[in-house]
Amino acid sequence: LTAGGEGGGKENHPPLEHRLGMLAEEARCAPPLELLRKYIAYARRYCKPRLSDEAKQLLLDRYLAMRAVAPLSEGSVPVTIRQLESLVRLAEARAKVDLSSVVTAEHAQDVIELMQEISADRVVEDSGGMRDFRSSGRGSKQAEARRFLEALERTAVAVGSAVFTVSQLYSAADRINLQVDLHDLIDALNEAGELLQKGQQTYVVERARRVLGRRGDSSDPTGTHNCSNR
Repeated sequence: LTAGGEGGGKENHPPLEHRLGMLAEEARCAPPLELLRKYIAYARRYCKPRLSDEAKQLLLDRYLAMRAVAPLSEGSVPVTIRQLESLVRLAEARAKVDLSSVVTAEHAQDVIELMQEISADRVVEDSGGMRDFRSSGRGSKQAEARRFLEALERTAVAVGSAVFTVSQLYSAADRINLQVDLHDLIDALNEAGELLQKGQQTYVVERARRVLGRRGDSSDPTGTHNCSNR
C-alpha cells in the first residue's frame, strides 16, 4: 500500500483485474495483520478525500449509462440516485486505500470496473423473465458471457475499434462456439452496461473502449472502422 495525494496520471494505469492478479502473486509479502488494522483505522479517521472534477465526470457518465440501459419492463428494478451515491462512496473508499486526499480519475475507474464485473454476474430481467448469469462451471451462462466478451475485446484491440455490428457479433460467437443463445446474451450484456447499443445494428464493447482510450490506439475507439476481417 502506498500513500497518495493530488493527481495520479493515467499513463501507467492498467485495468484493475490485472493489478489484482499481480497483487495475488505477491501475497506472501503482505503486511502483518496488526499493521494492516492500524492502516485501516488511520485511513478511516484521517483520510477524507474529495472528488476531483475528472472523477465526478466518470462516475456521472457511468450512472447515466446505467440509466440508459436499465430494463424498462414492468417489475424491473429502476436505476436511481442511490446507485450514483454508491459509486461515490466506493470511489471515496478506494481513495482512502491510497491515503489520498483526492478521489482521482483512476480511483473512479477502478470502481467502475469493479461494478461492471459485479453487473456481469448479477441476475438481469427482461420481458421473458429472469436470466441468471451467476451460475458457475464450464458452459454456464456466466462463463459463456465472459468468454464472449474476452473474444470481442481481443478483436477490438487487434483492429483498434470497440464497435461491432450485429453480424460481427454473430461471427464472433460462431468462432468461439458459444453455448448460449446469443440474442438473449446481447440483451443481458447491454442491460449490464458491458455491450452498449449505439445504433440499430451497432454495439460498443465498453471495456475494450476504455482500454483503447487509455492506450491511445485510436483517436476514436468508438468510431466506425472497416472491420470486415473480424
